[in-house]
This record gives sequence, C-alpha cells and structure tokens, in this order.
Amino acid sequence: MTTRKNRVTELATPPEHMVATRNLTAALEALVDRHSVHAVLLDLAAVCFEKGSHLRENSQDEFTAKTWDRAAKICDKAAAKVEV
Repeated sequence: MTTRKNRVTELATPPEHMVATRNLTAALEALVDRHSVHAVLLDLAAVCFEKGSHLRENSQDEFTAKTWDRAAKICDKAAAKVEV
C-alpha cells in the first residue's frame, strides 16, 4: 500500500536517468567552460573516430564502425561551425 508520504518521497526523488543526465550536463558544461565548445567537439570527434577504428580492427563490425565514423564527421562539422 502506498501512503501519501511515500508518494511524496517518490515524486521528490528524481529517476536515476535524470540524475545521470544532470551529472553529464554538469560535466559537459565544465568542459566547455574550461576548453570551449569547439575543442570539446573536436575531441568528441576524435573519440568517435577511435571507437570506429577499434571496432573495425578488433570485431570486424563494419556497420557499427561506420556509425561511429558518421558521428565523428558530424562532430567535426559542428566544431568547424562553432569556433568560439
């Protein structure tokens, strides 16, 4: 049986994914504050490219590797547009 007090506690406690999203948002904000959007996007592009290369070399998963390559290109293009 759910009491009113338990229901209020449930509503006041954010779901786990929301907490993780807040933590990620705070971490990204700190990175952008310290380095710039441009630098963060360039590094994210490099991470995506490396993930694609790793998949291609170690698991021969070409489909997922191409997905990471596309993500890298998107991040790279975005970085070029926001040289702030």
